[in-house]
This record gives sequence, C-alpha cells and structure tokens, in this order.
Amino acid sequence: MDTAGAKVLETAEDIQERRQQVLDRYRRFKELSMVRRQKLEDSYRFQFFRRDADELEKWIQEKLQIASDENYKDPSNLQVCQLFNVYVFKSC
Repeated sequence: MDTAGAKVLETAEDIQERRQQVLDRYRRFKELSMVRRQKLEDSYRFQFFRRDADELEKWIQEKLQIASDENYKDPSNLQVCQLFNVYVFKSC
C-alpha cells in the first residue's frame, strides 16, 4: 500500500508540474499574441499613412503640372487660372 500511495503522490506532483508547464506556455502564447497584434495594428496604420501620402503626392503632381502650364498667358484661360488660385488658397 505504501508503494501505491507513493505512486499517487508522484502522480499528483507530476500533474501539478504539468499544469504549471501548460500555464507557462499559455502565458507565453498570450504575450506573443499581444506582440503580434500590436505589429499588425502598426502595419495597418502604416498602410493608411502610405495610401494618404501617395494620394497627396499625386495631388501635388497634378497641381504642379497645372501651375507650370504656359496657358496662363492666353487671356481665354484667365478665368481658369483665377478659379485655380481660389481652389489652392481654400485648400491651404
């Protein structure tokens, strides 16, 4: 009976040790999951930033092309240039 009792104690200790291992692994898993989530959120925000920057760059290029156009010398384009100036100053 002592042998069986010792075996039960060993088994209880083994179970407790295994339980602790599982809890440690779960804690580590949660930590890594939070790190991964933060990286994904950072990447998500960065993608929006890049999209906005690309749109802004495209807008600037369009406006530079209009601004560098020599058609402003033609009197018929005076109204277009005036509207462009109003648009640019309102955007600022």
